[in-house]
Amino acid sequence: MSLFESNIKKARRALEEATSAHAIAVANLDAHRLAPADPGDAAAQKAWRRKEADLAQDVEIAEGVVAHWTGVVAKLEDEAAEKAADDEHAAMERRQTASAKRLRAIDDKFLAPLVRELEWVESEVQTFAEYNARRGNRPFIADPETQVRQIPGRTIPAQFEEQDVWQDGAGNQPTVYRTNADGELVPCDLGFTKKRVKVCVSPERTIPANMPPRLAELLPILRKALGR
Repeated sequence: MSLFESNIKKARRALEEATSAHAIAVANLDAHRLAPADPGDAAAQKAWRRKEADLAQDVEIAEGVVAHWTGVVAKLEDEAAEKAADDEHAAMERRQTASAKRLRAIDDKFLAPLVRELEWVESEVQTFAEYNARRGNRPFIADPETQVRQIPGRTIPAQFEEQDVWQDGAGNQPTVYRTNADGELVPCDLGFTKKRVKVCVSPERTIPANMPPRLAELLPILRKALGR
């Protein structure tokens, strides 16, 4: 427990006690005023007034004590808050130093070597592009990055499902329907029968090969991060 925290606890406890004492003093004064002295008894009147003055003085003193400890608590809380802010600031400065050291290590150990590797990849891509431009009628040779990172194309086969359809002997389907007594749609014309046939619900699709963004696109960002 810090000195500030200990002093604040003591001051708050004193403020609570002073506030309670003030409340008791006010209650005693209010109770006294609810029981006035006999107006026909001078001695009683004099004693009552002396007691009222004493009780009023108790209230005034209690108010002063409350005001004192209120100020003490406020001052100590402000000092504690300022110290906490100073401690946090100092901790952030220490963290900055440690984090900067770690970041420099990342630059040296990972970022700078990564830039060199990506520059090599970029040069390889350029070399293969230049060769393919002059290869003549020989087969195209993809650059190593394409060979490694390209997402191959694929074919999604057609999807079929069986459905009930109305057809005539030639395979034609009716164009006009009506609702029968069972609530089913049936052809208006005769000569059609319901058959179970396989229907293509999704034709075959070919997804071409796809090349993700080139690694070389990262180079300007990484070079800038290294201050190059």
